[in-house]
Amino acid sequence: MQEYERSSDKRQFSSEKEKHYFAICSHAKKCERWQERMASKRKDELESLRQERFELILERLEELGYEREISYFNPDCFRKSCKMTSKPLTDKEWTRVLPKWLETMNHHRRLRLNTVVHQPRRLLLASEYDIYVRQRSPDIPFYGLLPHVADVDRFPPFRDIIMAPEETPMGEKSFASVFAQLPVLVEEWKKQLDAELAELVRIPPRLCSQGASSRRVVASSNAASAEPHKTDLDKLHLACAVFGTAGGSLYVHSEVFLTSMLDQDYPRLELDDDVSVRGGSLPDRFRIECLEEAPYIIHACGLDPSVATADDMDRRNAQLRCLACH
Repeated sequence: MQEYERSSDKRQFSSEKEKHYFAICSHAKKCERWQERMASKRKDELESLRQERFELILERLEELGYEREISYFNPDCFRKSCKMTSKPLTDKEWTRVLPKWLETMNHHRRLRLNTVVHQPRRLLLASEYDIYVRQRSPDIPFYGLLPHVADVDRFPPFRDIIMAPEETPMGEKSFASVFAQLPVLVEEWKKQLDAELAELVRIPPRLCSQGASSRRVVASSNAASAEPHKTDLDKLHLACAVFGTAGGSLYVHSEVFLTSMLDQDYPRLELDDDVSVRGGSLPDRFRIECLEEAPYIIHACGLDPSVATADDMDRRNAQLRCLACH
């Protein structure tokens, strides 16, 4: 304002200042455009360096044998899953990032093999297993309980064929040779199921005749079962060996497995290759639980739940009322 007041020609002064202002603005815009061009150029340079680094990584991964994974999933899939920098890929840098890339590539290899190789083989197993069951020859023993094909898939001889190298030829009779081992495998499978099922049967010690104070608790009327179970498997023959499923119904030994295999939540072949995913405990795999109230009901009927059988309960013919319903 002082300059303006001291000027002799205020109109000329204002005009000069206005021209000076527009000159500064014009120069500022040129600077902004230059800065934008430089930033864009630098961005393109960094992107070019990242792409060059990524291509070198792909080349090294292909040398390590991951060509099929790169082709199957598309290279962009791996670039998106791993943060890419513009740092040059020296041998030292490759040694540093290699473990992370191996983890990524092995994960995608499992996904590819499961979809392209293992799943078709599982479907082939399911087809051959269906024929084996439906067209059972006379020399094949009768099974009271057959495993689900998802369980057969976990049997080592069958799993060895499914997990065989990708180049292994597969035909219509690929599993025929190992079906001869199925009777032994089924018996082992049933024993394992029975052992796991028996572990679910828990009888509180205070309800047994040895630790009970009530005189109403009496031993089984069956002489053969007058002694407490000697092994865990013996517990499956007790009256308290009653099991519930996800559907809410109650079953005894062996029947509960058949019902669970028909359940829609039973592990299917479409799941991952990881055995632990499709394995697990009986409650996880079959959704089976033991009826915890059973020993108490048997005790209330005057029998020792550690020896009483279903026949003993039938002879007792006790009249019970469900307090939850009445």
